[in-house]
Amino acid sequence: MPHKTLIISDTHLGKPGAATAEALRPVWQGIDELVINGDTAEVQVPWLRGAAVRELDRLEQLTRQDGVRLTLISGNHDAYLTDRRCLQLAQGRILIMHGDALHPAVAPWTRSAKTLKQRTEHEIANAEADELATRLDITQHVGHSEFLKEYVLSSLGESTAKRILARPIEVPYVLWYWRREPELARLFMQRYVPQAKVLIVGHSHRRAFWQRGGRTIINTGAFMFPGRPQCIIHQGDRLSVHRIVKRRGVYKRKTKPVAQLHDAELFDDASTRKPKQPNAA
Repeated sequence: MPHKTLIISDTHLGKPGAATAEALRPVWQGIDELVINGDTAEVQVPWLRGAAVRELDRLEQLTRQDGVRLTLISGNHDAYLTDRRCLQLAQGRILIMHGDALHPAVAPWTRSAKTLKQRTEHEIANAEADELATRLDITQHVGHSEFLKEYVLSSLGESTAKRILARPIEVPYVLWYWRREPELARLFMQRYVPQAKVLIVGHSHRRAFWQRGGRTIINTGAFMFPGRPQCIIHQGDRLSVHRIVKRRGVYKRKTKPVAQLHDAELFDDASTRKPKQPNAA
């Protein structure tokens, strides 16, 4: 049977109100490989690091017990948890990355957005080559340094909802990013991975399925605010999108997919079957 890979993101293990490894366990049942596409655990925040590491250890223990390979991709909340910044499937036609590199400000809704944008653009201008690996490395380095100011030095860093309530000016910036995200993703793919037909991201916490210019962009949402995650399963020549629901404190993936795509379609630009609400947050 073909290798079965499941992709989720933004579990934020260790953060108050976040999912636990135990609660996530049903999601990966029957899967060969679990890919968490960034912001797996809050290992960068000193007052959350202990809980984050304990949950991360438990995640590794449970996946190992279940015979599931665990692959982690770093995001902006766990920049150096792993050196892996992206993953490519289907001969490069599917690119998986956290999504923090789509905009030079990394997180345009934060206090540090202007500084992040300036530093990112400066680093890109001085890089020997503006390629995918370079752009991801620059985002990792710049985002990590400003993260320490944005979250670690702020007493509001523990809760996204609390931070938004205390700084409501973030709301229009978040909404602006949500509207712009599919076009930012399309332009990013066109520039850095022109051969790719599907881009899988997280980061913005908005689950979605978009099609732009012959390309498909899928956001897997988050297990934190606003708390509407979905997962992607890739097996053989098929990619499917499934909703994830929380019931009695544990997360489960729905069997029926809301969207499907075949690898063959990635090469000939055939149409896909879209979900009923492709842009639902």
